[in-house]
Formats: sequence, structure tokens, C-alpha cells
Amino acid sequence: EENGGRVMYAANVTKILTEDKPPASEGEAPSTSAVGVELSDGTQLRSKTVISNATRWDTFKRLVDDTHVPQSERDFFERYKKSPSFVTAHIVVDASVISESTYCHNIVLEDWARLEDPRGTLFVSIPTVLDPSVA
Repeated sequence: EENGGRVMYAANVTKILTEDKPPASEGEAPSTSAVGVELSDGTQLRSKTVISNATRWDTFKRLVDDTHVPQSERDFFERYKKSPSFVTAHIVVDASVISESTYCHNIVLEDWARLEDPRGTLFVSIPTVLDPSVA
């Protein structure tokens, strides 16, 4: 706030507002810039900078109008396949109980063919393996 910003809690953003900007120089294409957000109650807040903490999918497939999604994002969505969801457990334990052959990151599942099934995968991270001082 001391630099003119403001954090608004429980402010449900439903749209990122964009505007077309004229070309910076002759021969260049016009560009689109984010200029603010619209809240679920219809309030529009304008700003010099918009930072989205939403996922890439929510930002560019839900919050930004389809006509203003950058080509680089369109290309990404055509190439990329979402990975399956999984439960992650970060476990810190006394380093003395961990053998030297223990890996930091582990995937636990009963059947690799069921990797993408709902609730089929557990990802276990043991940071103590990399840094015993965190225990």
C-alpha cells in the first residue's frame, strides 16, 4: 500500500480486462495489454500491471477473452497435455532413519497402467534427503 497498491481479499475476479495497443513502429502488428480486472459484482479495477495467480488454463481459457489470448499460449494449449492430478506429501523426518539409497522424490502407485486414474497416484517428497538440517 505504501507504493500505491492494494490487496483485496475475497475479491472474485471473473475477467482480465484487455485493450489493443497500436503498433510500436511501422510494420509491427498491434499488441494487446492487460489493463485491469472485473470482479464478480461487476466492479472494474484498472491498473498498470495485472498479475494472475490462477493456473495458466484458468488465466487464458477463462479470464482472458479468447480473441486476446496470445499466439504463444494458443500454441502451448495445442501441444501440451495436462498431467494427471496426484496427492503430494512432503515429509520431513530425522535423517538418521533414512538410508543412503533413499530418493528425494518418489511416486507410489500399485499399477503403472492406472497412473492417470483419479486418486491413483501418491507423490512423496522427502526434503531431508537433500538437506538433513530441515528435520
